[in-house]
Amino acid sequence: MALRAVLQSAIFKDATLNIGWRIDGIEGVEDMEWQSATILTCAASVRQLVVEAPTLAERTERDVLIAIDHVIRRFYPQHKLWYNPALLRLLEEKAALIEQASAKEPVEMPILESAFEFCEQMWIALAALEMKEHRESR
Repeated sequence: MALRAVLQSAIFKDATLNIGWRIDGIEGVEDMEWQSATILTCAASVRQLVVEAPTLAERTERDVLIAIDHVIRRFYPQHKLWYNPALLRLLEEKAALIEQASAKEPVEMPILESAFEFCEQMWIALAALEMKEHRESR
């Protein structure tokens, strides 16, 4: 199994939208209420990335690694190796922020914004990769 199985754009898209709805305070609109479980799914995916990246990065398609490396470098410019303990700590911190964003109780805006930004960047990179793969498969 390569990292592609862990990194699904839909997971990051759903988390981005739900955190965004939470930031915007849109409540009472049935289809726009944020869902804690959806955000938690994303945190679990990032935690799975922390666990599996050091061993699976070598077996992951080059395009996937390039897309994800680009996102990681936005948050950790020194990124070069997937088994770097500092990188894994950063990803664990991002997972913790995403998890905090899922809490039912009030969450500080900087936490929500940081979680949103990470999820959004992952969503964009993975969705772009999926679009490229779709075009090439035609």
